[in-house]
Amino acid sequence: MKRLFYQASLLGVCCFLLIANVRADIRVSITGSADAAVRAEIEKNTSLLLNEINNAYQQHRNSLNVKRMDCADMERFDKRINLLWKNVHFYPMDNMISTPCLQTAQGYQIRNIRLMFVPQDTVIDSKSALKEGVINFTMEGKIDHFTFADDTIQGSMMFAKAKDVVDLTRKMQILDFVEHFRYAYTIKDIDYIEQTFSEDALIITGTIIAKYKEATVVPAEGVSYRKQDKTAYINNLRRIFYNNKYIDVKFEEIEIKKHPNLDRFYGVWVKQTWTTDHYGDIGYVFMLWDFRNEEHPVIHVRTWQPANVKEEDLFGPADFKLVKY
Repeated sequence: MKRLFYQASLLGVCCFLLIANVRADIRVSITGSADAAVRAEIEKNTSLLLNEINNAYQQHRNSLNVKRMDCADMERFDKRINLLWKNVHFYPMDNMISTPCLQTAQGYQIRNIRLMFVPQDTVIDSKSALKEGVINFTMEGKIDHFTFADDTIQGSMMFAKAKDVVDLTRKMQILDFVEHFRYAYTIKDIDYIEQTFSEDALIITGTIIAKYKEATVVPAEGVSYRKQDKTAYINNLRRIFYNNKYIDVKFEEIEIKKHPNLDRFYGVWVKQTWTTDHYGDIGYVFMLWDFRNEEHPVIHVRTWQPANVKEEDLFGPADFKLVKY
């Protein structure tokens, strides 16, 4: 009897410790250049969103209810955040969040929101990951986008290299779009990915394959490359999304450089970690972004190379001729 009581008590303590990790009544305080009314609106909407996420996690809900907060496009925001929630659940790590409010070309942004991500159908273990939540707002303080960042340190280093305020603003804008692009893979938002590539985009993908050395059973890694147009790439991506319940894409070592000859064109290099139910690899992705339409930039070139590629062999803007521009 004592043993049963001890086991029950131990189980209760474990459950309490697990629940204690999930915060309640989350409050938000921001600083920055926005006026007091806009800051108050951002604080209110952020608090409502984080408390809804927190409650949904504790209650094991299958969806988030974002109707109470003010959003720039409620239908779009509801769709995208629930696409994410379908694949992975998460909760805020802090019950008091104090962070700067950064001004962007379209409004404002807050970062440094610590979130614990737990893939659906798993418990809190090595698959869990601490990520940085990022929320974008309109000029009026309405929620525009929610995403998350993996590499705050590299981003800060990139900002530190900015030459002036204009350069810093543009790099923040590019980083914002790159983060949303990566996020679209995680939530399987094929429509967003499709609209981000230009109609004549060149896409080079790669797959790491196991090749067996002669007279041995020891596999050696090889790489299989495919050159695709937009239609072929999107169709293949649809199949990948359909066949994999869990997709996690991480970007690290982000580097942004202005095109040497074309105004408003930028080369972006990232170290990408790709993980799905059935396959994973690490490699370097190069993207050539066209920001002539700043509200709807597009990608003309996207390439992948394995992580062991030499730096001098990485693709860059000079490797591609844009004849139409």
